[in-house]
Amino acid sequence: PSAENAGSVSIEDERVIRLTHSQAIGQLLPRLAPTGRRVEMALVVIVGVKVGKVAYEHIDWDQAGLLIQLGLLDPAGLITGQQAVTGRVEGVGGSLKGGEYRR
Repeated sequence: PSAENAGSVSIEDERVIRLTHSQAIGQLLPRLAPTGRRVEMALVVIVGVKVGKVAYEHIDWDQAGLLIQLGLLDPAGLITGQQAVTGRVEGVGGSLKGGEYRR
């Protein structure tokens, strides 16, 4: 999807990436040797274009979810991106709906 605002354009792209961690991935997992594990992660890219040129680029992913899948982070007590999206966060005070954050 894209959106226009006062002469600028924002382009958004969402992808699900599935891979086997069979080689070093410096940008996502710096200094981590390959684990051989299969992972799946959502990736969102937002590119801003002004006057026909790229003005900015933002790339976001669920780093905690990635580390959990690789066995490097204990998920106890964490709200991962997938849980926030699906609203399936169970715990203190019950469930949260997608996009809702408890303070």
